[in-house]
Amino acid sequence: MKSARTIVGGLALVLTLAACGATAGNDEPSAAGSDAGTSGAAEETRSIKVGVLPIAASAAIDVGIEQGFFADHNLDVELVTGQGGGATLPAVSSGELAFAVGNPISVLIAATQGLEMKVVSGYSESLGEGHDTTAIVVPEDSDIQSATDLPGKKVGVNTLKAGGDMNGKEAVLKAGGDPEAVEFIEVPFQDSLPQLDSGNLDAAWLVEPFLSMALADGHRVVSYLYQEAIPGGQPTMIAYTSARYAEENPEIVADFQAALAESLEFVETDPESLRAVLPDFMGMPKEVAAMIPLDRFDAELNRDAMEAIAELMARHGLSDEQPDVSAVLLD
Repeated sequence: MKSARTIVGGLALVLTLAACGATAGNDEPSAAGSDAGTSGAAEETRSIKVGVLPIAASAAIDVGIEQGFFADHNLDVELVTGQGGGATLPAVSSGELAFAVGNPISVLIAATQGLEMKVVSGYSESLGEGHDTTAIVVPEDSDIQSATDLPGKKVGVNTLKAGGDMNGKEAVLKAGGDPEAVEFIEVPFQDSLPQLDSGNLDAAWLVEPFLSMALADGHRVVSYLYQEAIPGGQPTMIAYTSARYAEENPEIVADFQAALAESLEFVETDPESLRAVLPDFMGMPKEVAAMIPLDRFDAELNRDAMEAIAELMARHGLSDEQPDVSAVLLD
């Protein structure tokens, strides 16, 4: 079954979803909560909307749709692309989206603010060593050489209080610098390089495919911040839903978990399947899709790394107190 994918504004992908009725966007039949088990034996297909980010790793779920894994579990998935958790979290909370794939920090922050989200699956992780899929880059002629030099500089991140600034601050701290002296500025990934080249930014945090595009243009890496902050790799994205949706639609949740696990396993063992959809999914040249490094995909959540993320959130002011990881995990 081919996916129906909503993309707003090409690569300038900003999703603004109103907090409307609790089930307005999912078109679920009344049978969704009764006879649709994890075996995929139900005859009636359930239509759901799933929020994703405009980055390469999001294409893994598109591969799963094209391979028929979601159809096998009687799920008709429409992917809706948004810029970050600030757009997708409210949409999941209101029921406009059934699920979303996004960074774990936004979900943990939401939990501390009383917005009940549930992580239903792991999704992707940064690489534990070597050339990672996320980094802070600078122009070739910049005097910035490492995270030590970032205090006093302007660093672009796609959203504030998320993976870029949190891991960036920890990388600076571990390098002996003052993390509070770094000025993090919210700039969408697709706008970061023009802002960097114009001198409005001193450095930019990028993920794939934007990282490879930057390196191809002559920019250089000064910090693999995720590796420096939490050695060994950490979740870059997880799949989540609202506590209310999980309680009211346990069969759909179970089927989504099963189909997503099959999708991620398929992509991890056959990365070329993901590269094949990137030109359409991201609007990128085929030659770029063929060479970018990819995250590690795994439906099993790295609980230890999630706890480490929660610690960094409290340390660097993303939350007033350390979030309770167990509170956001689906039982």
